Amino acid sequence: MSKYDPLHNFLTAWAGKTVTLTFSEVDDLVGALPPSAREYQVWWRNNDPSHQHCQSWGEAGYTAHPDLRGGRVTFRHAEK
Repeated sequence: MSKYDPLHNFLTAWAGKTVTLTFSEVDDLVGALPPSAREYQVWWRNNDPSHQHCQSWGEAGYTAHPDLRGGRVTFRHAEK
């Protein structure tokens, strides 16, 4: 079980094409994001099977689009 499973489950259950979450909301789902998630775009890269956090949204069919200055991330679904 990954610490990012709750994010995966949330996105899998989401009925919309996009959803924007603040980093604090993601913290609430996963426990706490690492500081690098708030500092580096690359942490939110898509299609990276070597990192569990990337798998959490990728396997749910979403791509992550962070806004580091705004402290939020938008997940966009490719097929909905």
